[in-house]
Amino acid sequence: MNKIRDKFNDTFAMWRIKLPADAVERRERGMCRSRRQMTVRYLFGENEKGPYLDYYARHRIMGESHARIYADGTTKPLPSRRTVFIISNDPKEAERLDREAEKVEKMLQEKGF
Repeated sequence: MNKIRDKFNDTFAMWRIKLPADAVERRERGMCRSRRQMTVRYLFGENEKGPYLDYYARHRIMGESHARIYADGTTKPLPSRRTVFIISNDPKEAERLDREAEKVEKMLQEKGF
């Protein structure tokens, strides 16, 4: 679990954000903020690959990112909201883009992000 903490801290070092010292032991969801306009929400879980931490980061200029950090330190990118809305004149493509955006929004709401 130390690799989760280290990877999270390395990822957000530029914004001086660190996972709270007891977050890994308690495995509770939480949020970190920096004075540099970055907010990161996180939660812990476990699946067939073992324990992980999911985070959702928002920055007013840099946009949004969503990822999973596993106990071995590997990171898996996850879907996030688009900071630029993509549209299409093709009705089928526009419908697909809308469904994709709704699917991501639902997943994030279910996680509590």
